[in-house]
Amino acid sequence: MNLRAFFFPAAIAALVLVGCSGSSDSSSDAGASTDAGPGDAGAPLSVTDAGAAAVQAHGCANCHTGDFSGNPTGVTEAGVSGFPANLTPDVATGLGSWTDAEIRRAITGGVNKDCQTLCVMPLFGSMVDPELGNVVAFLRGLPPVSKQIPATVCPNESTDPICVADGGI
Repeated sequence: MNLRAFFFPAAIAALVLVGCSGSSDSSSDAGASTDAGPGDAGAPLSVTDAGAAAVQAHGCANCHTGDFSGNPTGVTEAGVSGFPANLTPDVATGLGSWTDAEIRRAITGGVNKDCQTLCVMPLFGSMVDPELGNVVAFLRGLPPVSKQIPATVCPNESTDPICVADGGI
């Protein structure tokens, strides 16, 4: 069984279902999604609100915690233990030093900015724009939280050759 294919979608689903109860500041939104919110009779959601809805739908907070600052106690899925990362834009401990492309690759391809496999992260390979861009915008709009999360050591740790070939490291 490909653990990445199983756990990456589950972790994102978990993050979305649990962690999106807060409101976002729509004044920082770069644009609007064409997705309407429940009961909005066709009113478009802001990009960050659409990203928050996607994160909630995918359950990302179930693993990454409600403020998306990571899970230092870890999770175990199918016998593999890992520490879901800090997804806030903190430069030192979160995604603040990641490019949008690196965040997109982690979500859809299950590899980090150094092309290392994210073995407990479910894959969302079918997520495309505008949803993928909305999720990145939502994560970028979170308040930075400085929280060091232990490194996950994956069984059969490997570097993704496609990521490396694409200049990921």
